[in-house]
Amino acid sequence: MNNFYLALIFVLSVCFITTVQADNSIPIKARKAKDIAESPLAKSNCILATQREMNECTAEQFKNSDDDLNHLYKEKLDALTVNRDSFRDMQRAWLVFRDKACIYEAGPREGGGSIWPSQYFNCMKYHTKKRIEDLKKYIECTQNGCPG
Repeated sequence: MNNFYLALIFVLSVCFITTVQADNSIPIKARKAKDIAESPLAKSNCILATQREMNECTAEQFKNSDDDLNHLYKEKLDALTVNRDSFRDMQRAWLVFRDKACIYEAGPREGGGSIWPSQYFNCMKYHTKKRIEDLKKYIECTQNGCPG
């Protein structure tokens, strides 16, 4: 019985080694990096193969968050009967804050290197998601003003 298991392990090992050696066009390290970069988790976190891909991914994630923010803003603005101008002014001031905060946090574009867009859009996404939570609270609010 033990000989049977030993023989089975030997055959499976030979098959595994042959399979691994058959795909020698891509080095093992590159295959692992490629597998990691193509995983759904890596794509959702913008951990991709090149800096350009990461920059594009973070820009797309920010755009999606910004679209959500704009939808919620419009929903609340449409529901308001009073203080519409105040709400609009508040949102415009927040946009200025977000943009300036991210320029500060990511640093100046000049000399920021190829990673700068990724840092900038991650910051924009971060502040936008925080603002989305605020707007959700404003939407739940049935009185003027509310969140405190």
